[in-house]
Amino acid sequence: MHFFASGGDVDGVSLCLELLQANTGDISHWRRLFDSAGMNPLHRAINNSHVSTVDLLCRTVPDAARICLHAGNVSALHMACRLEPPRPSIVECLLHASGQQAASDFSMPDDTGRTPLDDI
Repeated sequence: MHFFASGGDVDGVSLCLELLQANTGDISHWRRLFDSAGMNPLHRAINNSHVSTVDLLCRTVPDAARICLHAGNVSALHMACRLEPPRPSIVECLLHASGQQAASDFSMPDDTGRTPLDDI
């Protein structure tokens, strides 16, 4: 799934989501799948600026913006706000998934005390 997310392969990620649902009964299980760098598929999609893949994953987990790297308490929203060049469409996607939680997502600090707002 990480491979498909890194490459922006929406069909591949979609197939993986179907298999997760069939095998675990939990389509959101991907959020707990970390690779050797401590990233899950959402982090990989954000890191490679794949908006469609981010959107697909966000639709399966309402609090996607708060999903943190395995270390450092760096949320998906932190990552999106730190992208160079900036990708407001990814930030919007994460905030849309957050709904009413969006305001608090922007104030969530990482382990260094930085919030996503500090990185915009």
